[in-house]
Amino acid sequence: MSLDSLNVRIIAPAMKKAGLDWRGYYPGRRGINSNVTDTSKNVRNSTGLLRHSTPTTALKLYPQAQKDSTRTTMQTIERKVIEIAAETLRKEQESNEKLLQAASKKE
Repeated sequence: MSLDSLNVRIIAPAMKKAGLDWRGYYPGRRGINSNVTDTSKNVRNSTGLLRHSTPTTALKLYPQAQKDSTRTTMQTIERKVIEIAAETLRKEQESNEKLLQAASKKE
């Protein structure tokens, strides 16, 4: 079966029945590339799946960051920054308390 026949006989009717717009094969390939790369953290997995000769081809043709992944990554970075800042403040407070104790002993 040709791709056009597959589209006319199977894909387009199924998409219409599901209430979805069929926008062709390219968005599907882009979505597959994005999801496989995002899930596996390795562009080579989508390169093989989409039969590109090099990872560069997949990255050049389908560069689309996943919103959820980007949000999760930024939240992880934010948590780490907050943890580091809290630890730094805690150490600074301990140091200040020690200095105050030492100063009060001298008096």
